[in-house]
Amino acid sequence: MSSKLTSFDVTRQRLAVLKQKRPDFPVAHARLVRLIANVHQRTVDAYNELVKQHGLTYRTYSALMTIYTSGSSSITPSELGEAMGEKRTNVTRLCDELIEMGLIVRETSGEDRRSFQLQVTAQGEAMIDRLMPEIAALLATLYGPLSDDEHVGTETALTKTLDVLVNLSKRIAKA
Repeated sequence: MSSKLTSFDVTRQRLAVLKQKRPDFPVAHARLVRLIANVHQRTVDAYNELVKQHGLTYRTYSALMTIYTSGSSSITPSELGEAMGEKRTNVTRLCDELIEMGLIVRETSGEDRRSFQLQVTAQGEAMIDRLMPEIAALLATLYGPLSDDEHVGTETALTKTLDVLVNLSKRIAKA
């Protein structure tokens, strides 16, 4: 039997040391934070590996999909930023990359010439059509091992945590 540590075992060991040094510290919560961060980074890495074959990054793919799934035919850059949790300068850079690739267009709003609308082009839709089977396979690989109950439980727990973080951010912003 191999004594090789998993990628998260080192974190567990360090948190065990922390628990010895600081018995009152909420190590179980810290372990969840580290686990979520680790899962997030590895998920982003997997997406990047997949979409780079199509000239995209995880961020540009996310922007393209956010525009595509906006529910209407267009979205403003500020709506895109809010949906993605990105700052204005990052949204501008992401949009510039997608425009340069011909995947979206930025058009002046008919209602307000100072406002822009972002729309997915036919070329962008073709890219999405090519990506969807690969993304679906990746998601099945990542989350297929979870039972339905585990999936629902994980989603419920993460949604509660996200709600707490959103409310915390609002309280901090008001202070």
